[in-house]
Amino acid sequence: MKFNSIRHRLRSLPSFNRSKISKANRNPVKEFTPVPDLPSIEPCLRHQANVAGWKPFSSFLIDTVKVKIRVKHPPLSELAQGNPYVKQDGFKFLIRCPRTDAVARLFSMENGTVLLIEYSMPKFLTGQNVIGHMNVHDGCLEGINKALNLLGLMPTKKERIDIICGDYLLTRVDIAAHVDCQTPDRAQALLLALRTFIVRYASDVSMYGYKGLYIGQSSKRRTLKIYPKGIELKEKGQIPEHVYNCKYLTRKADSLVRFELTLRGKELTRLGLSSPMTWNKQVAMEQIQPWLEKLRGAGGVVPNLAAIKNLSPVMQNKLLLWLGGHVDAFTRGVKRDSYLEARKKVKVVTGIDVEQSPDVGLQAAAVVTISQLFSEGLGFRTHKKKWPKLLAAIQAYQPTQAVTASRPKSCTAHK
Repeated sequence: MKFNSIRHRLRSLPSFNRSKISKANRNPVKEFTPVPDLPSIEPCLRHQANVAGWKPFSSFLIDTVKVKIRVKHPPLSELAQGNPYVKQDGFKFLIRCPRTDAVARLFSMENGTVLLIEYSMPKFLTGQNVIGHMNVHDGCLEGINKALNLLGLMPTKKERIDIICGDYLLTRVDIAAHVDCQTPDRAQALLLALRTFIVRYASDVSMYGYKGLYIGQSSKRRTLKIYPKGIELKEKGQIPEHVYNCKYLTRKADSLVRFELTLRGKELTRLGLSSPMTWNKQVAMEQIQPWLEKLRGAGGVVPNLAAIKNLSPVMQNKLLLWLGGHVDAFTRGVKRDSYLEARKKVKVVTGIDVEQSPDVGLQAAAVVTISQLFSEGLGFRTHKKKWPKLLAAIQAYQPTQAVTASRPKSCTAHK
């Protein structure tokens, strides 16, 4: 099925009447109580960050969407029979794209007149979701077209025209932004520093160790997920090697902390954002920025010393307190012999003598604040210009067999 053959005929039609966008979120992010300005110890870095000549990698995109389209169809079980790309999974059906190895989830509703299609826009179409763009309607059209083609379903002319004109609903939109931390360990340290802040001052928090955390995971309206993108790729599968710039994207992902805001049906309706025609980059920024600003203001520091990881957790705590100006961190409440032993251990491991007062230069080299990481590594660049190259690379790839028989190879970044 091709939407492009119809698109050019619609240029003479009246423009779509876009609904007004809510400029203010009437239910803003929960106010966090300010955090005391004390260092918080986190697992430390294996590499000293190389600041000289470093340019942060910026990526802002729409990831997963769920669309509700009106298309009459036979039972999905019939369409799945003999189709190597479709399989049933309980009440839903999974459509796997053989070129990207990504899956779209499909639900039948209203007696076979409505389809719900849920998929990662960049991953289903290009095989990765590190970069993307903010054109929700175009991404939905491409995803709907691909899913229905793989399903073997041809909508009527009227149904196609309605979809092209944006006459369908969004019941989920994921907005993703990243902080580039320069190294994987620094990304992990940022996650844990944020976790300390969030656990103390936010409610409905779900934690998954080093893999990430959720705020409002069970909410039917919105959820914020924070996780190291590189670890997620390793856990869920690397980017296929035929994806455009695969090695570069994999390498960059290793140092990213991803902030993913999910807006669901009720929240999209409340905000007036259920239509794909209401979305653009500014709208997406208005939704996620209040969350990012709250987190940017978190107190505490992230370690920036390579050797500190070799100290015990107690020693790490004391050293960061000492670096933060608490000169009695090693002497308070301990015997002289214990202090001398701790001093010797710290000096051997890090080269720092805690007998002296820390100078400003040493403090700056040893720690970086959460706010600094956000200021240096957070950006809102979309990669729309790379989208045609991403699509072309996927189109040029020829799977050896049906997706059930063989999956694309994954690439790993050059170290």
